[in-house]
Amino acid sequence: MQRNSAWYIATLVDRNITINRQIKPKEIRERAAIYHQFQRVPYQPAWRARERPRDILDGDEGASFSLIPD
Repeated sequence: MQRNSAWYIATLVDRNITINRQIKPKEIRERAAIYHQFQRVPYQPAWRARERPRDILDGDEGASFSLIPD
């Protein structure tokens, strides 16, 4: 398993994202460095890690639009 994958990072910071859904990818990168000793988490995996739990909690935007009748 790759340590910089969005899925892996999301599992580590899932609680933080649940508490603060507006958390910035920069904060996720900082928390990964402080609490999990990841020195260089790229921005894109941090952003994706934030989006995964948000999609589960809030629902997928594309799926919501498909529910609107034509």
